This record gives sequence, structure tokens and C-alpha cells, in this order.
Amino acid sequence: MGKTYRKSVYEDRRISWFNVSISTLYREAYNIYSYKTQEMYDSTVTGKDVSNFADKSTLYCVDLLVKPEQKDSLYILFRKYLNDFLPVKARLEKRMMNVYVLNRNDFIPLGIIPSTAQSSTYGFSGRGYDGTKGLVKDFASHYLTNELGLAVVDETGLSGYYDIKTNVEQRDWTGLMKSLKALGFKIEKSKREMPVIVYYK
Repeated sequence: MGKTYRKSVYEDRRISWFNVSISTLYREAYNIYSYKTQEMYDSTVTGKDVSNFADKSTLYCVDLLVKPEQKDSLYILFRKYLNDFLPVKARLEKRMMNVYVLNRNDFIPLGIIPSTAQSSTYGFSGRGYDGTKGLVKDFASHYLTNELGLAVVDETGLSGYYDIKTNVEQRDWTGLMKSLKALGFKIEKSKREMPVIVYYK
């Protein structure tokens, strides 16, 4: 479980995680949202070294609070402290890999609207996604990556804030594609150079 303290005195200054794996912490620190496909291991590390829920001694609690003048460096400091104190280190590299690319469907009107909300909120489940004042690239990386199992890259060209809602009647490929089509989007498989976490000791 994690907490980011939105709408509080600690906003943008504090993050907390409770009983999570090393891989969960590093994915959060490096903004990696696809499980395993963007995680690599050198010869000194195995998957069990970074994610082994059967062994409670490999789970960690982290609470990081920075000074107000350091809030722009919260995740920079988060990465530094993880590498300083965890038994497994991580670095970021770039690799060519299979991804899904999110694009506009030229034959269908855009089904999302520019947002007038004061703050950003979002949530998703097997029934779909519901967000206000969100970026399409976050919709792709947070939600679609989770649902489709590969990193999803936003190439729609939409850079503003939108209210985005999907309705997934059946949680499978057909149901997800139908919900995206209703928004005026389409998905295609391709290859892109992507950031990856490399674990090492």
C-alpha cells in the first residue's frame, strides 16, 4: 500500500509505502508502470531478490518527507535513498521493446472533454477508468499498461487536461478495445525505445 498525501500540508513532499517489495519501490521511484517487461536483472540478481511476498523479510516500509524547498526533488531523493539503503540497487537504461501505441481513431470523434475541474483524481477497476483533469499519457501509462500487460505509449498528440471515463462491459481484449473506440482511440502493437530498470548488487 502506498500514500502520496494529496490535498494536505505534505503534498508533493511526502510519500509512504507499507509492506511492499523492492521492485514496487523502484518502479514507483522511476515511474515504471509495466510489471516485469520494463525490469531487467544483471547476473547478481534474480526475480526473488526484488519481489518475494512469501518471505516477509524482503518486504519494506518507507516513509520519506522532504523540506518544503526540496519538494521538486522528492523523487530524486527517493531514488537516492533506495539505492543507498536497499540490498538491491537499480539504474535506468533504455531498451527497444514491444509496446502498445495509443493513437487517435480518425474515423470516430474524440470522446473525452477538456477538463474544468480544479484538481486531478482518477481510479480504475475491471469495469473501466474514471478520471478528472488527467493527461492522456497518464491514462495510457497508468491504466492501459495495467490492463494490457505491456507498456502503452501515448502518441495521440493530446497534451491538455481531460475528463476521461471508460465503460468496460467485459474485461478482455475485445471489451477494452470497444471502450477505447468509444473515446475515439485505437491501439496498435509496435516497438519503441523505453526506459527499463536494471537491478544489480
